[in-house]
Amino acid sequence: MTQSEKRYFKLNAQHNQKGKGNYILLFDLIDKRGTDRRTPLSRDVSSQVFLRQLPTLRHTLYEQLLRSLASFHKKSSASLQIRDLLDQVEVLAMKGMYDEAGKILKKSQKLASQYEKHEFLIAIAKWDEALVDIQVEEGESEARIQELLKLKVRSFEVLENLSQYKSLYFKLAHVVSHWGIFAGTERETTAVSQHPLLADPSNALSTEALIYYNYIWYGIHGYVDPDIPKARAYIQKTVALFEHTHPGWIYENQALYIKALYHMGLVAPAVDAYQTINETLEKIQTIEARSENMEWIRQGRIMVLTGLSWNFREKNEQLLAEVESMARQVEGARKFLPSSIQSLIYRHISAIYFSMGKYREAQAYCHFFLNDKVLRTRFDGTLHIKYLTILLHYESGDHALLTSTLSSAETMFRKKGKLYPLEEATLRFFKKVLKGKNFPEIPERLLTEFTMDIENIAYSNSSDKIMVRVSGIREWIKTKTETGNQ
Repeated sequence: MTQSEKRYFKLNAQHNQKGKGNYILLFDLIDKRGTDRRTPLSRDVSSQVFLRQLPTLRHTLYEQLLRSLASFHKKSSASLQIRDLLDQVEVLAMKGMYDEAGKILKKSQKLASQYEKHEFLIAIAKWDEALVDIQVEEGESEARIQELLKLKVRSFEVLENLSQYKSLYFKLAHVVSHWGIFAGTERETTAVSQHPLLADPSNALSTEALIYYNYIWYGIHGYVDPDIPKARAYIQKTVALFEHTHPGWIYENQALYIKALYHMGLVAPAVDAYQTINETLEKIQTIEARSENMEWIRQGRIMVLTGLSWNFREKNEQLLAEVESMARQVEGARKFLPSSIQSLIYRHISAIYFSMGKYREAQAYCHFFLNDKVLRTRFDGTLHIKYLTILLHYESGDHALLTSTLSSAETMFRKKGKLYPLEEATLRFFKKVLKGKNFPEIPERLLTEFTMDIENIAYSNSSDKIMVRVSGIREWIKTKTETGNQ
């Protein structure tokens, strides 16, 4: 619970219980313990009466917390407001106050229509039917029932349409979220990209369905069939739908909104829109998370985008201090952060240390990453770390170690089905370096050739451009040209 939620609960509980609520004492004990679940409550309580009441108090506290949270969030949640109105309709109908029930029902229908809550529109139509059956004359009743039936059928169609879009979204996200790249089969690709619902945005029957329509196309152009400018256009449309429809979308779909902002920041550097990273960071930072879990999701996205922004800043002592600070921060938060987020953060930390010439620190984090099962869950992060180890193991001057690293790196790179141009050029370059008579010396001609390859790759397309930028390869080449290729 947030501090605001806790304060609201305490104030209301103390007022309602007038000092007799032992469940408030239980709440204070649990709150004081924080995340410690191992120490039994009996160590903190001497009252045997309290301990005997504990099972009942737990149940009471749970119920009171749910009521308090519902009340606290009602003003911000259309769903909670509609549920409350429908409860009022039921009470009024039970008491035979049908006119008053009808007025409340109209209010709930207006709210449900405004926020496109079709699951509630179905329930509202059922209550409307019940009131019609009681109040209206038989001839009028039949016509009204037919009208309500059409409304329910329409709502079912909208909900089914939304479910289909969500299904397509999760089919795509399932593969991408694990790998960080699209590693599905051609059949899987076709099943998503050529689905009839994706033929035109007008196929989406609700704002929420349209959000998923745009997000799916972002995923297709961002990962399946890369076209970064198109991907960016679709994710911008996704964010705009959240921000320009009504405030309720952001509150009730907070995780998806934060994720959309996050992805808008991720694709920005590929089209030189570096300021967008800071703009999306500012937006995410202003969001008040509605739960502790959501807060960690928010913090994780902020850390990843901050790590990405490091690549486009001056490499100085201030930046180094920020990197060291984040390294400490993420270490203390690992049990709360999703594994994929942890992977991306450590990837950025390793890469920035490398690009700043802090090879010992970079080597330590790469070693830590590759030996941690949780961090290796993101395959794209693992690929990047493996790429860095090639450069770091060259710096060690160990011919056998670099030979082994090149072999294992190539095997890993090929797991995704093909080599990226940056990977291919780097493998080719270091194989030639290993064959040189004076290893680890790099012939000037070979370094010049490699530099030209890297620059050609960087300007071939948006995806390769950002890959070169965050890889640290340019910074590494610069150290070789400045030190006489040693």
